[in-house]
Amino acid sequence: MSARVQDARARWQEEQKQTRRMAIALGVAAGIVIGVYAFALEMSPSEVALSLVLGGLGWGLLGAAFHALTERTRREPNGLTAWAPHPYAPHLVLGFLVLVSFYGLLRVPGIAAPLVLGAVAWLATREVLKLREVSRPRTFLAVHGEEGTVPVPQGANLLEALEGAGYRLLTQCGRKGQCATCRVRVREGAREWTQKEQGAALTPRQKGEGWVLSCQVAVHNDMEIELFKPLVLRWPSFTPGQLSDEARALRRALPGFHCEVCGYRLCEEYAQAIAERREPLTRCLPGGEPVRRRLEEIAQALAIPVRPAEEEKEKKGTPSKTGTGAED
Repeated sequence: MSARVQDARARWQEEQKQTRRMAIALGVAAGIVIGVYAFALEMSPSEVALSLVLGGLGWGLLGAAFHALTERTRREPNGLTAWAPHPYAPHLVLGFLVLVSFYGLLRVPGIAAPLVLGAVAWLATREVLKLREVSRPRTFLAVHGEEGTVPVPQGANLLEALEGAGYRLLTQCGRKGQCATCRVRVREGAREWTQKEQGAALTPRQKGEGWVLSCQVAVHNDMEIELFKPLVLRWPSFTPGQLSDEARALRRALPGFHCEVCGYRLCEEYAQAIAERREPLTRCLPGGEPVRRRLEEIAQALAIPVRPAEEEKEKKGTPSKTGTGAED
């Protein structure tokens, strides 16, 4: 198995050990804090239980809201934090407001116990849930030509695992295994494939090369796979939140072949390069003249300079027709 997969599995096993230690430590600390706090305030068991439930629920809702804000900031950095000088300003403001509010609440009689005991219960519960998650059996996928690995729950569907990682493969038959558009090639970790996993849509040559139907394969072991690039509709390297508004508008005019003829691995990367004024509009050769005209229309609307074909040739060092012959 590839070194990437082995490293990923080793990191996961180390994460399991660290999470287990943290869960045990937090569990012991939570028990001590709850016991000492209840003894000091002479709380009855019912009062302790009520404080744990209400406080833990309140802290859990606050944590969920903070996580949602963080995710939205990551996906829409230009929209959410345009008013802020720093991308983490909303987090700092929210944290300050929470601290001020809790300071005021602590001065209210009877509210301190739910806040303190609820925080302890929430932290311990969160760590236990994390331990449960990292302890589930998982496999690792390495996509040929891509960096990193894709962690997959053992037995999960291969196509669904790829989609969860940000890939989108063409599925012409609706995931019924009747076409070969979602096919992938298993380079390492192959096993004896069933007739359903390879399907009648694959040719004998493709089956011999290790191609399978990702919509029919359950992942039970670590694998390195190769995607059929012409049928990959989306790659995980660029998400809508990472593209500028100009790049998103330009991307809609590109065919989405990801053929690398333009010099970029993804159409999104080429669109971003155009939006940043680093590349001309003439590099999408598969799209031809219709795509170039559409890009020019969008570029003019966005006030992006349009480089003519002659300027592109000069950039590459190729003499144009007007400069290669004798003057008339």
